[in-house]
Amino acid sequence: MQSRVWVVLVVSAFLFGSFAATNYAAGESKSKTPRWEYRILTHSPNLKKGGSDFKKIKKIGVEGWELASSYRSSVEVVVSIFKRRK
Repeated sequence: MQSRVWVVLVVSAFLFGSFAATNYAAGESKSKTPRWEYRILTHSPNLKKGGSDFKKIKKIGVEGWELASSYRSSVEVVVSIFKRRK
């Protein structure tokens, strides 16, 4: 019985240690909350490939921004909110 408990403890410690080491090596930590920065872009709802609004969106995509939300504020204006990790 005592040896069985000892084996369970050793195996548990090994599994927990390898999990923690993997996350640490990958740069992932559960204790750190990701930080985000946001960018707001207003544009026409009718995006034309090659148009100025389309070029703006393509440019910020290349800079690492991703679309978080988008909504129409009027008939002629769409507001898009982009985010990326700091």
